[in-house]
Amino acid sequence: MCRASSGEGLITPRYGPRHVALGLIVVGLGIALYAISLPLRASAQKKSCQSNLKQIGLATMQYVRDYDELFMLAPKWKTELDPYGKFYRQPNFAPVYICPTTGRQYAFNAALSGAMITLVKSPPTMAMFYEPARAINADSGHNWAAEGIHGEGSNVCFHDGHVAWLKAKPTFWVPELADKEGALHRRDEDFRRMMAALNAKRRQEKAEFQAARRKQAKKR
Repeated sequence: MCRASSGEGLITPRYGPRHVALGLIVVGLGIALYAISLPLRASAQKKSCQSNLKQIGLATMQYVRDYDELFMLAPKWKTELDPYGKFYRQPNFAPVYICPTTGRQYAFNAALSGAMITLVKSPPTMAMFYEPARAINADSGHNWAAEGIHGEGSNVCFHDGHVAWLKAKPTFWVPELADKEGALHRRDEDFRRMMAALNAKRRQEKAEFQAARRKQAKKR
C-alpha cells in the first residue's frame, strides 16, 4: 500500500503490477483513438477544401457572366470576386480562400487571366484554381504539389466549375490561350457585325412600316 519515507513523514505511493497494466491499457487506448482520428480529420479537411473551391468556382462563373465572358485578372482575382461571395477581407483572407490542411491560399491559373471563357475547348480538363506547394497568388501550375496535399493527390477546381481530387497534374495551358488579344479583337468584330446587321434589319422594318402607312393613307 503506502509507506512513510525515512525522516520526513511523506507518503510515497507504491504501484503494483495491476496499476501498471491499467496505465498501459489507458495509454494504448489513447494512441489507438488518436490513430483512428487522423484519417477522419484528413478526410474532413479534404471535403472542406473541396467545398471552398466549389464556392470560388461558382463565384467565378457569376463573375464571367457579368463581365462579357471574361475571367478576372490574375493579380487581383480575389478582390474582383469579392462582390460575388464576400470572400475577401483585409487584412486577412476569409477561410474560403485558404486550404484547411496547408493554411495556404488557393492559386488562380494565370493562363486564364483576362481570357474569354469560350477560348478553352475542353473546360472539364482545364484547371482554374488549385492548391499550390508554396504561397502564391497565381501561376500556370508551376507550383503544383507533386507529392500531394491530401494524401497522394490535391483538389482542383476546373474551368467548368466542378471540383475533383487528382494525383496527376491537370492541364493549365492550351494553345488557344496564346491568342487572348486576338480572340478579344475577333469578339469585338463579331459584335460590330451583329450590331450592324441588327441596325440594318431595324432600318428595313422601319422603312416597311412607313411604306405601309403611306399606302393606307392613299387608300383614304
